[in-house]
Order: sequence, then C-alpha cells, then structure tokens
Amino acid sequence: MRWAHRTGRAVGRGRGARSGALALALAVAGCPPDEGKGAGDSGAAAGGATGDDGETGADGGAGDDGETGDDGAADGDDGGTGTGLPASPAPFTLQLSGALDRALVFDSPSCSHLEGSTSFRQFWRGDGHVFVLIIEMVGTFPEAGGPGAWTAADGARVKLQEEAGGDGNFFQSDPADPALVFTLEGFDTDADEAWGTATVGALLDAEGASLALDPQPLPVWCAGY
Repeated sequence: MRWAHRTGRAVGRGRGARSGALALALAVAGCPPDEGKGAGDSGAAAGGATGDDGETGADGGAGDDGETGDDGAADGDDGGTGTGLPASPAPFTLQLSGALDRALVFDSPSCSHLEGSTSFRQFWRGDGHVFVLIIEMVGTFPEAGGPGAWTAADGARVKLQEEAGGDGNFFQSDPADPALVFTLEGFDTDADEAWGTATVGALLDAEGASLALDPQPLPVWCAGY
C-alpha cells in the first residue's frame, strides 16, 4: 500500500492491472493491503483540510466580526457627544443693588450674529420684557468667531435697559472696566449655538449712578440665533 501511495501517478497511467496483480499476490501470501491505514491517511488529510478551514476561517471570521466590528460600533455609540451645547441656564434671578434695588428673573434668551460678522449680541428678557440684559461686542467681534475671551478693551460691553414701561432706566458697563471679561466657551455657526459667561463690575447710568449685578458670572447661551 505504501508503494501504491507513493506511485499513484503510475497507477493513473494505465498500470492498474500490474498493481492489481501485485495486490492479489500479497493477499495470497497473507499480507493483505493496509486499507485501514490508507483510509486513515486519507481521513487525516481530509480532517486537516477541514480543521484548517474550521480554525482559520471560522475563528478568523468570528474574531473579525465579534471583536473588531462589534467593539467598533460600541465605541462609536459611546463617543457621540452631539453639539456640546449645555442645558439652558434659564431661568435665573439677578439681584440689583445701588441705583436700583430689585430682583429680576430672566428666562428668555436670544442672540444676534451672522457668520463672519464683527458683532455678537446676547439678549436676556423676562416676564413682560420690562428689562433686557445685553452682553455684546459691536464692530469688534472677530470674524473668525470663537471660542475666546475678550475684555472691555476689546469692545465687550454689558447693558441693562428698561424697555417697556417704568422710568426708562438704562445702565451700561464702563468702557475701561478692568473686571469685564466676556468668554465664549463654545461657538458653532453651523448649529447657531454659542455658550459662555460674562463678568462685569458696576454698571453706570448717564449721571454716573452705579448698579451692581449679583450673582456673577452672567450666563451666555444661544440656540438657533
């Protein structure tokens, strides 16, 4: 059988009769062909092919799909952060002291800014739109936008204006106020969103009467301006 296995090519070329005679002679002599071993060799070969396919193909496929694919999708889902816009700080209460002594509640934010514009304005209004709080840069806001931080020297201003009824009170920050800092922590012109804070010293009216605002920092928050 071993000889036949090694010379399989010769058998395939028409020497089957000679091989058959040899097998018959061996059988008569009491040495039957080792069919079991031949079957085992063939089975091992087949088993090897099957095993290779099963290990490499199946395990490799499962590894690729189970580890890389699934983990990658999970990482993508976990990493999603949206636009980054925080929750609205509204409503918030601003306590006035000095020239006016009252508490104002602001719950309605709006903003004005066009992409590439040198002006940015945040408006906060409350019930009845009696007072409006304004945080702005007019003509000096960078065309590239934010994020960033700017001072009174950069043209940042804070105003509080009585726009409906009352006595027409109007207060604004000192152009040289060293405490004034307007900060945009996020700025997205595609989503029309911006958020940050502003701090300011006393506001002044036309006669120089001062008005303190508390608490600070003041919120900056725009969505869909």
